[in-house]
Amino acid sequence: MIKAVITDFDGVIRHWLNDHTQQLEAQCKLAAGTLTSMCFSPERLLPAITGKISFEQWQAQVQEDILK
Repeated sequence: MIKAVITDFDGVIRHWLNDHTQQLEAQCKLAAGTLTSMCFSPERLLPAITGKISFEQWQAQVQEDILK
């Protein structure tokens, strides 16, 4: 008998609004792709998707990088 099923829905249910991101980058005079590269670089993303840091910690780290 199966007692538990673990499923990873990241990227399946959560969708990033790329058009909105591009608009924000333009408004902030950032090069296209800047936010994506900051948020999803391996050193930033891997700790978040492997559970080493929480989603909130990931957000805070990205925010800190953006404000530098």
